[in-house]
Amino acid sequence: MDKIVSNNELTSFQPEQWKYTSLNLLKNYNSNFIPQNKGLNKKINPNEIIIYNGKIIGYGEKIKSKNIQIYNINEALEKNINDVNALFNKISTKNQNIFIQHNTNNHNGGYYLFISSGLELMDTIKIKNIIDQGDENSFLNYRNFIHCEKNVTATILNEEIYLINQCINIVCETHIDKNTKLEIINHSEKPNTKQIYNFYGCIKQNSKLNHHVLDISGNLLKNNYYIDLEESGSEYLFNGLNISNHKQHYDNYIQINHNSPHTISNLNYKIIANQNSKSILFAKSIINKNSFNSEAYQKNNNLILSDKARVHSNPQLEIYNDDVKCSHGSATGQIDDDAIYYMRTRGIDEQTAKKLILNSFIDEIINQIPESKIQDNLKHIIKHYL
Repeated sequence: MDKIVSNNELTSFQPEQWKYTSLNLLKNYNSNFIPQNKGLNKKINPNEIIIYNGKIIGYGEKIKSKNIQIYNINEALEKNINDVNALFNKISTKNQNIFIQHNTNNHNGGYYLFISSGLELMDTIKIKNIIDQGDENSFLNYRNFIHCEKNVTATILNEEIYLINQCINIVCETHIDKNTKLEIINHSEKPNTKQIYNFYGCIKQNSKLNHHVLDISGNLLKNNYYIDLEESGSEYLFNGLNISNHKQHYDNYIQINHNSPHTISNLNYKIIANQNSKSILFAKSIINKNSFNSEAYQKNNNLILSDKARVHSNPQLEIYNDDVKCSHGSATGQIDDDAIYYMRTRGIDEQTAKKLILNSFIDEIINQIPESKIQDNLKHIIKHYL
């Protein structure tokens, strides 16, 4: 059976991307995942897309009415929908060494989502991913592609809630054309999942990607994010939170490349680590030589709730142009005993005081999400989890 990692692939990685996660944890898994395919009988809401075991099984009437195109990835490639093969080849050539078994030729699931020029979508597109149990020693390989043309406004909520044991290898590529604003909200709850996730975004002139990433649980999550601010006026916001418990291991590598003048990136990431868990943030913003009048900001705050939990934080700036604005900072600590004492003197019990502090800590991230209904739902989920 094909292994998820070959010896040749091992030698192609940049060591800094895998500094805190041993590839030995993944190299014995094969790529022959076969789900049970029990069958699914689920109502599809008007603005919802259902992905079942990597295949599209349906989407709602509002999506159809807006002429949003959604295809299984193999169909899009075979029919070369919207000249998708040219974009794929360009991305694969540009980033040939960043994807671990990037399943460009070895995917067994995934979708192609196309939003045409001029569409301003008022309702959030909700992508609901459902997977049956399969062989626990096999990876299910997804390749997803989101393609926004010019002058688009859209919000996509990607929901991944899996309560079964599984392994997933996902590549998600996003191409954003000129004068477009895209919000992507990734809500992930996978307490028993081992995952490799590679996200690539290409942002064109005067376009903006707001990327909200919420990892609420996971067994072993190795997430890599690569962003190219490709043309003048392009912007990227990475707004992230992860909550780790037990022996969970999260490793997030984020690389933002400023490739043109007048580009902006802003990263704000928070970690709550408890029990024997480990969480890693390695963030790198690179301002290249010709990228004058660019701005890059990084902020990372972490709360450690037990003596055995570990957090590794490594924000970095690489600046090759003097005409820029940049800052980065990281702070890691425990819940403030003085704040607990202050609240207890005012009649608040210790457990409630801790919950108030934790909720305040995460609110800065959740409140950046554009839709209040999604905010309220996430706050409820996180409050229950904490």
